[in-house]
Amino acid sequence: MRNSDPEKNREATVKLADCYRFVNNAEEAATWYRKATELSNPDPVHYFYLGQALRTIGDYKQAREAFLKYSNLVPNDPRGGMYAEFSAQHATWEKQPSSAEVRNCESLNSEYSDFGPAFYKDGIVFTSDRNPGLMDSPRYEWTDFGYLDLYFAEPRNYKDFWRGTSIPSSMSKSFNQSFHDGPAFFSGEEIYLTRTVTGKSKKPEDGIKTNVFQIYYSDKSSGNSSYKAFPYNGNAYSAGHPAVSSDRKRMVFASDMPGSLGLSDLFVSEFDNGEWSKPINLGELINTTGNEVFPLLVNDTLLFYASEGLPGYGGLDLYVSGYKDGKWSKPENLLAPVNSSYDDFSMAVSNDLTYGFFSSNRPGGKGNDDIYAFRNARFFPVKEDPSVLLTIQDNLIINGMVKDKTGGQPLVAPVYVLNTKTNKVLVLSTDINGQYSFPVEKGGLYMVKAMKPEYIEDCLSLRIPEDINGSINVSPRDLMLDKLEVDKVFNVENIYYDLNKWFIRDDAKPALDNLVDIMKSIRLPLNFRHIPTAGLRIHITMSFPRKERKLQ
Repeated sequence: MRNSDPEKNREATVKLADCYRFVNNAEEAATWYRKATELSNPDPVHYFYLGQALRTIGDYKQAREAFLKYSNLVPNDPRGGMYAEFSAQHATWEKQPSSAEVRNCESLNSEYSDFGPAFYKDGIVFTSDRNPGLMDSPRYEWTDFGYLDLYFAEPRNYKDFWRGTSIPSSMSKSFNQSFHDGPAFFSGEEIYLTRTVTGKSKKPEDGIKTNVFQIYYSDKSSGNSSYKAFPYNGNAYSAGHPAVSSDRKRMVFASDMPGSLGLSDLFVSEFDNGEWSKPINLGELINTTGNEVFPLLVNDTLLFYASEGLPGYGGLDLYVSGYKDGKWSKPENLLAPVNSSYDDFSMAVSNDLTYGFFSSNRPGGKGNDDIYAFRNARFFPVKEDPSVLLTIQDNLIINGMVKDKTGGQPLVAPVYVLNTKTNKVLVLSTDINGQYSFPVEKGGLYMVKAMKPEYIEDCLSLRIPEDINGSINVSPRDLMLDKLEVDKVFNVENIYYDLNKWFIRDDAKPALDNLVDIMKSIRLPLNFRHIPTAGLRIHITMSFPRKERKLQ
């Protein structure tokens, strides 16, 4: 950029960075957001976007630094600290065992975006913005590629998708319209799909106009080409990626409608007496402050979906949750090579759980997004009852809270759970109510620690008895985090010693150990805990009551 006006250079740099982010080009987005953060008085959010791009391309160390910088500038946004901690845990994810055998579906993919696989009849339907038509065919202005359409392919060998498919062909006009169509979900001859319609757009606070997507459905068994609009579509928000139960009575979909906890959440709507019910948010166990998208229901008991707000490798990761006793279980990461540091999303899974497909923009593919096949998966058990997940005993659950020690209000903070038996660490995040939960095993010993930038950490230990019968739902003491402040006073009391002795008693050691922990926390380097040590003054008062030994 050779423009002599620095403000115009600033605007060009930021807009170029945004453009690369919108089209999911993480490498270029990282380059230009880095330049944006080097400008004078940069917008704090550019550090966050820089961290996202760096984490996607696998530069976890610098991603963590960018997230910590954002957390320092915007301390009220919990995402900075949360993603910084996720970035610090990348070595843990790299040590996880392989979860499946994976290959690129070269016969399905093109140099464009190919994603959103769904089983249909004896083949597979997917979404693509490839443009096989003439030069004057309509193009999407963001990418200059064609609008998304639905394509169909069959396996070369009957029911064997692994060895390749036929050349994909565009589906008929009864499926595709003039603008974006797909992804789609099929239940028998009924189709549920995501569409954009001309004139349906929103202009958010950043001033960038975007088309909203909406849900439409149709019964193709009669040859009818008409579609019904989902009654809770909106012009000010998007609703899409529908997945429907086998009895067609329940729809799970993604939306940023009012009531969302994050950027987009998963919602559920029930079909009763010919009408869809008002959507209900699936809650804080499933949804996060980030994006939750592309849900898939398998056997009505397994929910697969993509999230960027749960612990994982980076970008969008794929997770699975099981439905049992009227509620969804804690999501499980599907691990590598299904997941990567890039965006991994939009699955199709066979009912017998033996094979399937997913989408990814990882390097090495043919286009922007590619479809990958998997088999021999080890992220769920192949059992007669598919509602049984791989998680350790679901009926043994610990529920806890993290609070501010001074005011008592709940805190959104990372929580680390060390299983001393396996020596593995589970990374959690509390919800907006300061609550967290995790499954445990009988006889296990767990160390639980909560940490948050500019707070002193707190930890506790939990031992689960061996002789527990039935279920357990234990609530340990609250983890209380004490905020570091200028001129803060810490009281260290009950420092005991015996009469005429110079050494302290054993019952005084815990208080002094706590003081040592406080002082160590204060002295941690800035790039590790993001504690503003410069200018911080800590006042510590001690009481030394004399406790005389009783005369014998």
